[in-house]
Amino acid sequence: MRRFLLLLLLFLALTLLAFFCIRHHAPAIEADLQVRSTAALSAAAITGARATVDGRDVLLEGTVASEELKKQAEKEIRAIEGTAQITNRLRIGAGSVTGGSSSAS
Repeated sequence: MRRFLLLLLLFLALTLLAFFCIRHHAPAIEADLQVRSTAALSAAAITGARATVDGRDVLLEGTVASEELKKQAEKEIRAIEGTAQITNRLRIGAGSVTGGSSSAS
């Protein structure tokens, strides 16, 4: 019985340690995902789209020129390691100047 209580206490201590470690690193993880999300949209030349990170969840908002760019923005964010859920609230509108990945010859 004593051994069981000791193991239970050890398990609880490790669980608490893990919890506090995760809570301590959560802001850094969130900030990293924010930077990588913004960089991914910029690298894909998707303007008018904003990525907001909450934990590991990403919210896409703004206006893009086409349905194709809306889908591409979500695809770019899904490719980022560490994202959990992506909510795509991008709107399609003519007021956005966007470009896809194009190459000049």
